[in-house]
Amino acid sequence: MDWLQVRGNKIVDAAGRPVNLRGVNIGGWLNSENWINGYSGVDHEWREIFALELGAERAAFFFDRMVDHFFTEADVKYIKACGATAVRIPLNYHLFEDDARPFQYLEKGFARLDRALSWCAQHGVYAILDLHAAQGYQNHDWHCDNATNHGFLWQHPHFQDRVVAFWEEVARRYADNPTVAGYNVMNEPSSGYINRVGPMIPPETPNWRLLNAVYHRAVTSIRAIDPKHIIYLDGDAYAYLFEGLQAPFADNLVYDYHWYMPPALGPGKYPGTIGGQYWDKAELRKQVMAHQGYQFAQKHNVPLWCGEFGCYLQGPPDELADRVRGMDDHLAVLEELDIHWTSFTYKDVGLMAWISLDPDSAYMRAVEPVLRAKKNLRVDMWCAYNASTADKAMRDLAAAFAEQVNQPDLNPDENYGHIAAIMLSVYASRLLLTPLARAFKGMTETQIDDALRSFRLEHCVPNGEFLAVVKKHLAAG
Repeated sequence: MDWLQVRGNKIVDAAGRPVNLRGVNIGGWLNSENWINGYSGVDHEWREIFALELGAERAAFFFDRMVDHFFTEADVKYIKACGATAVRIPLNYHLFEDDARPFQYLEKGFARLDRALSWCAQHGVYAILDLHAAQGYQNHDWHCDNATNHGFLWQHPHFQDRVVAFWEEVARRYADNPTVAGYNVMNEPSSGYINRVGPMIPPETPNWRLLNAVYHRAVTSIRAIDPKHIIYLDGDAYAYLFEGLQAPFADNLVYDYHWYMPPALGPGKYPGTIGGQYWDKAELRKQVMAHQGYQFAQKHNVPLWCGEFGCYLQGPPDELADRVRGMDDHLAVLEELDIHWTSFTYKDVGLMAWISLDPDSAYMRAVEPVLRAKKNLRVDMWCAYNASTADKAMRDLAAAFAEQVNQPDLNPDENYGHIAAIMLSVYASRLLLTPLARAFKGMTETQIDDALRSFRLEHCVPNGEFLAVVKKHLAAG
């Protein structure tokens, strides 16, 4: 495959021809997430509870086989056939480095990544490597495997040292691999405060000095080993804010923003009013062009990449067409504005992926009671738009909190939201991990493997109308 480089605001191949990176995230594979894989809580707690219930050896077998089946060469071929030129591969550092032996790296994790990159090379798909769950947690949410709601990376140089050392190791391994379209230093950093509890703390206030220092150090360290690969830098506040980000300080930098835009999430009709804002294609374009990420890229004449966005498929059934129209217009705007993109995500248990596990598969039958409880209790922080049987209790608890707390600017909706998102997502999610583990406890290894084969492409179901829209824009590019 051709080496990719940045030239002005373009990504180009060896002949200097512009290359459009368009494709999908492989979420849930080397960094599992609760709403993608069908468990509750965070990755390391899932693994710990399964080890307690199934035994360490059987639990290790479970997770190895899930990873084996989740993403194979057949998936790369399918993604390529859809028209994609790139995949973004989220990585959890736990699969590459043991906390008990920091700065020592796990060959098993790299062997899996090596194999995937060989498939990508064979089928002409570029791969962007994304540190999605960084040492010490770079943000406060479940998707970086954080059960504490504290971003310790920003307070402890030890974790910053490990992030930099990890990328040095990656650079040593892949410096001469052109299939790697580059290194995404960290997914969705949130540097500004310790605990995302708000609203007593101003929301999303980055520590720009610290973020810029970490980025500068990481880029410099990578460049000392690997001067050729593109490096991708996210905005702060979950790849949303760019106003204090240092101007491009090295060659071959691409900037990444994430925006799960309301028209593709809902609820509400589209075009129409969603969340108090009227949305149509013109408004979508206006909002993207006003985004700090777009403004940063325009000011500095650098390429811009929308590394994550998605289409929610489990809202009211009569609004599915609205969500697909919203996604269609969002993709059209990205194309019109020459923004590279990778949607989130490729495969999941039915919420917002290109393809989903078959609801009648063995795995889905095993996890269905937990999926139902998660939905009823609104346990997952993400994609929790549907009505919950716990709503009234949470509203009552929020009112009780407000009555006792002398804080005049306490926003009732934020107060309720934090009770739902933090209290339930932490406590209830841990309660649900045990019955989930016990659903597999009596199975033999053969039965477990058969259930986990539900993740294989041949057993999954394409999300028809949504995927058709994605393919349309991939073909146009």
